[in-house]
Amino acid sequence: MSAFLVHAFVRQALVHTHVYNREVLHHPAGQAALTVLSITLALLLCTRPIQQAMRPLIEPRLNWLFRQGESTRHRAA
Repeated sequence: MSAFLVHAFVRQALVHTHVYNREVLHHPAGQAALTVLSITLALLLCTRPIQQAMRPLIEPRLNWLFRQGESTRHRAA
């Protein structure tokens, strides 16, 4: 799931730096290279170190939200 969620930030960074506007990417060899780099990025984003680094952002622990022993009456007040 981290590859799906994080790749958008990489893509937006490339759009804002005008990488996609380069003339070399409008030729078959450039498109093939971009495809290979995209597949490599997707595989890299699926690795365990990236998943562990992104876990607090993607799957945060919400223990503080569900406290044990506290009634809902005290929360409303």
